[in-house]
This record gives sequence, C-alpha cells and structure tokens, in this order.
Amino acid sequence: MKKLMSMLALGALSLTGVAASAAPAAAQQRVVVRERTVVRHDGPRYHNRWRTKRVCEKRWRNHRRVTVCRTVRYRR
Repeated sequence: MKKLMSMLALGALSLTGVAASAAPAAAQQRVVVRERTVVRHDGPRYHNRWRTKRVCEKRWRNHRRVTVCRTVRYRR
C-alpha cells in the first residue's frame, strides 16, 4: 500500500512538472491561422431573385464618342 501511494505521488508530481514546463513553450509558439470564408447562399430563399447590373456601351453623340450606361434587371 505504501508503495502504491508513493507511486501515485510521484506520478502527480511528474504531471505537474510537465504541465508547468510545457506552458511557456506553448505560449512562445502560438500561431494564429486565419482563413478566408466564402459565404454562398444556395438555399431556396435565394433563387428567382431580381438583380441589377450596369451595361455600358460607346455611342457617337454630337460628333464625339460617349459612354452611355444603363441599369438592367436580370433574374438569378
């Protein structure tokens, strides 16, 4: 019984020693990895929605080339 208690006590001491020595090493090697997240909406709520886009074209007005833009609705 005495031998068992001494082994348990040594095991507890060794675990606390390892945890105490590992803590500063982990703090020095802290690496933060951040990844970009892409949000995609594919659910049933997002189908058949109207979107707008800008359509531009070059035209001649008063002997000059002018860019004319308009907004076009399209379904997504």
